[in-house]
Amino acid sequence: MPGYPWLTGLGLIILAAISTVGFNGEDSRPELLSTFGLVAVFAVGCWITTGTGRFRPLLRVRVLTNSRCSSTKASTGGQAARRRRVRLDQARRLRVSQGLCDPGGRRGACSNFCFGTTAIRPASGLRALICASLEIMSTNPDQDVLEAAFAAWKTANYPALDDGAAFEFYSATQILKEYAPSPSEVAKGVVKKAKDGGIDSFYVILNENEILDIDSPIVIGQANAVNALAPAPRLDVVVIQSKWSGSWKSDPITRARDSLTQLLPRTADEKLLESVYETTLLERTRIYRLAYTHCLAKSPVVHVHFTYATKGSQSILQGSADQQNKAKLLKEAVQPLLPTGGTVNVSLVGATGMCELMRATPATKVPLQFSHDLVRATSSFVGLVKIKDYLNFIHRENSHELRAGLFDSNVRDFAGESGSVNSAIKDTITSGDDTSFWWLNNGVTILADAAEDVPPHAINLTRPLIVNGLQTTNVIHLASIAASIPNARLEQSILVRVITAADSATRDMVIAGTNRQTNITSLQLKATEMIHVEIEEYLATRGWYYERRKNQYRNAGRPAARIVSINELAQAMIAISLGRPADARARPSSLIVKPEIYAEVFPDDAQRPAYAAALDLLNAVDTFLKTAPATSIMDDSTNARFYVATGYVMKKLRLKKVESIKYFGNYARFTPSSTDVTLIKVLQALQKAFDAEAAANPHQTRDQIFKGSTLTPRFLEEVYAA
Repeated sequence: MPGYPWLTGLGLIILAAISTVGFNGEDSRPELLSTFGLVAVFAVGCWITTGTGRFRPLLRVRVLTNSRCSSTKASTGGQAARRRRVRLDQARRLRVSQGLCDPGGRRGACSNFCFGTTAIRPASGLRALICASLEIMSTNPDQDVLEAAFAAWKTANYPALDDGAAFEFYSATQILKEYAPSPSEVAKGVVKKAKDGGIDSFYVILNENEILDIDSPIVIGQANAVNALAPAPRLDVVVIQSKWSGSWKSDPITRARDSLTQLLPRTADEKLLESVYETTLLERTRIYRLAYTHCLAKSPVVHVHFTYATKGSQSILQGSADQQNKAKLLKEAVQPLLPTGGTVNVSLVGATGMCELMRATPATKVPLQFSHDLVRATSSFVGLVKIKDYLNFIHRENSHELRAGLFDSNVRDFAGESGSVNSAIKDTITSGDDTSFWWLNNGVTILADAAEDVPPHAINLTRPLIVNGLQTTNVIHLASIAASIPNARLEQSILVRVITAADSATRDMVIAGTNRQTNITSLQLKATEMIHVEIEEYLATRGWYYERRKNQYRNAGRPAARIVSINELAQAMIAISLGRPADARARPSSLIVKPEIYAEVFPDDAQRPAYAAALDLLNAVDTFLKTAPATSIMDDSTNARFYVATGYVMKKLRLKKVESIKYFGNYARFTPSSTDVTLIKVLQALQKAFDAEAAANPHQTRDQIFKGSTLTPRFLEEVYAA
């Protein structure tokens, strides 16, 4: 409106205020102010005086024709110019121009910007401000690549999630790629949105090999696991802030800094922090505090990695003094919390950085050098490998750390160096005896998806897994770290058997056949039994993918949201079929390996559809707990999910005692839906029971109450009375 310049400005200011409503999430004040301010200044400046008392437009609008911008002063032209319309067939051929800065141009620093069918040209001193702002909103090729790759990944894995939530899973998957995480390991580290403290994901990795969980041996302080650690164990703490946004926000970095300084100290008072932080974040940081505490005698080395990931422009980020300063302040705040040798690394990753992560491919082929001619047979190799070459095989390149995933399918935890067998192995490997090592040791068995023969004495193994020889490998590994293996021993050999088997049936036979010791109770060995094979086959018909071996569905095109690990199925069954939600929440791995519990959860005569029914029920509960009616009662899905699943079963069957569930005879009676009013009643009963338990135990944390033994009976009483 050329005749009413200030009315035009007022209209644009109102438009700016309306547009800022689109910003949401945690503390968007900086973005609100910057956006509002920019458009307000832009609007007011649209009409500026020239010194002659006349106004002239700040922008010259140029109508685009034939894919080019032809100049016309749309704001000051005559009637014909104002009536000029851009033909639609020409508009379809237009594209938005980007980065058209011409420092040597006659009119100053900035050339045309094209928006749809028009291009605007700054004609005053505000050109630089407008140019920089528009650059932020534009896209570049890396952003295009990231958006396309992410869209395809989301559709394949988490189609039900919005872009922001799905990007949290996607960015964590990419950032953790070198640790080969399973979908369930990624999901467990994603923090719920409410009270996340500027942290979207949190993971703790032991010795660059094991992503720790709430009941990992090191976390619960299992003596043999702690004693088996080499001196100076490495703990990597991976903290991620993910935003599916084209712009950068500095506030989340500040919030994450404040959160880490409260959550990382091992003396953190969790009871006080419950009102500030969400349950999942408290639990994930507790994993670090417990692991660190149990490793203290070994002098752990801690490395904290904070990554802020968005789809924004990397070049703009690198030139932002504010972002760099916030990153520096985070490092300075966290570094004093770590023991000597610890480091803090802050990575600000935009579209370019995400593309680099996407293209990075962890080595799946590992060379194994034999010392003599191999015995070659169909899909197998047998030969002697020098100890020094075997160490190169099991260690990361240029490192003394074990390769990630090397023992994923091994069925026994390392028993430490003090046991009689392992002590004997240690004495042998560290002695100067002339007797060849392989004469005194059974050697190791390695499974691989494929083996590339490299004559005369080497092979390249694709995704190798040591399925027998864990004790021997770890003793040799620890001895090498201690530099206690004589040079003469390093030149001696170990017997190595390599079997290539990409199909699961052959893998199961090899794992079971090479681990027949009666004292093995690992769930991984149980996973080779026929009942689990049949469960896997049946669940696939119901759209669930049972991961009996970690990462078995990698690159198989299965949606991550529908992949369930053997531990996750065990958790669901402990809560639903046994009525033990606290145990399902707190200690599933240690409980399921007990013979009597395993026999109840996986009886030989169990009907396979019962396991699909349990997963469907838990899925309905998870969906329900995200709804507004549920969060208004209790906004704590992490703690509530197994209790609600147990309560649903008890309520539907009208039972008072969990011993009467008889799940395998009653599972067909359940038709769970996230809208079932029974779930509301059960959740209300849980909140009532928790309030009573918290009042009776004021010094206990929320986590202690949910994982304790007294909440369940009180909860079941409330469910029965509801």
